[in-house]
Amino acid sequence: MRPHSRRRVLQLGAAAGTFALAGCLEGNRSARAPAQRRIGHATQPPDGTWPSAGYDARNTRTNPSASPPRSDPATVWSAPLSGVVSALVVGPEYVYASTDAETVALARDGDEGWRVGVGGDALAYHAGRVYVSGDTLRALDAASGAERWRSFTGDASPGAVYETSGTVYVTGRTHVYGVHPDSGARRWDVETARYPSIVADDARVGVLTSDRIQFVAPGETVDGLLRDPGPRTSESVRLGWSPEVYSGVLTDDALFVPQYGDRLADTNATVRRYDLPLEDDRWMTPYTWAGIGTIAVDEDRVYASPYRATTDPPDGSLVALDRQRGTQRWRYDGAMLGPPAVGGDTVVAGGADPGSPSVCVSTANTTPDCPPAEGPAETGVLHAFDAATGEQLWTIRPGASYGGYPVALVGDRVYYGDGEGVHVLE
Repeated sequence: MRPHSRRRVLQLGAAAGTFALAGCLEGNRSARAPAQRRIGHATQPPDGTWPSAGYDARNTRTNPSASPPRSDPATVWSAPLSGVVSALVVGPEYVYASTDAETVALARDGDEGWRVGVGGDALAYHAGRVYVSGDTLRALDAASGAERWRSFTGDASPGAVYETSGTVYVTGRTHVYGVHPDSGARRWDVETARYPSIVADDARVGVLTSDRIQFVAPGETVDGLLRDPGPRTSESVRLGWSPEVYSGVLTDDALFVPQYGDRLADTNATVRRYDLPLEDDRWMTPYTWAGIGTIAVDEDRVYASPYRATTDPPDGSLVALDRQRGTQRWRYDGAMLGPPAVGGDTVVAGGADPGSPSVCVSTANTTPDCPPAEGPAETGVLHAFDAATGEQLWTIRPGASYGGYPVALVGDRVYYGDGEGVHVLE
């Protein structure tokens, strides 16, 4: 069966208005007080950093100034952590990594700066602060690890964090929250479809859910029901085609979104490009497989890791698409259950061995089918490719992981985490 037509797939929402608030929020003075900490927009991270899982607020997962090794790399240093590394970012001074049990700050030579017994699934560095998302959201001082505040999001699963203009935007399992940067108090709470994600640029903050793309003015609020502040919507698009969208990449002229397929409906996974301002999609590229993970986008290409979960072990690929037309430029078939990362002219991608029963593979309208006590996959692969041609440059086999390895490409180094800790290749 062919995928749904890309025509008649969108219904434009009104440009004005607000999100529907989930109910009465924290109406205390700390939530309403003007923010003293006001971080401006930073579309391009400072040189020598990889401050979030997506590299930048646009989620491009592309560091154009990096030059990772293009031949067999050597390990410069490794630092042990307790548990499997789930998140890794690079700030101006330290490399930060988390497991479910702890977070550590490591200097560029591997020396330990600090370590705290607070872990999480996601990290983000913003202007001297490290946000750790676990059972709660914690704001730590980036230099010392001291806790500035903690904020419980209500559904016990804070995820992506983005800070700008006096507001900390936080995703939960079925919510997006606006948090005060000085105190952690919740300013507003928006109920969404499951697994919302955040993407932003200099002019807007985008919230992507499985059925809608919605942009709000950054840091701006309005008084709604019971005078609870809420974000002001600037543009909204409701997705009309079997939607299963969990992430996106925002560029100067377009929004790129991967869409999960549905085996029961015989619908393939796709990557779509929407020109800005948002209208109908400009192109849609289907795959013959139902699964697709986080994508990366550079100036010329879109990189995606589709997979097929119906085989044993699951099949995976890395596919490079032309950014303007959506046509395939090159493809590699192999064990690729992890998001790609781009540094200069090199793509690094890989993940845990898909044959392991601990690899939780989720497709549309399902939840990951893994027992809670299941351990990580013991091994995996990490590949490097030429970004233009797809030539395979090198392969290593890291240790344990629950899926894709957290990777940061900074300078001439590859930073990654696994079940042994943090490792640096050069």
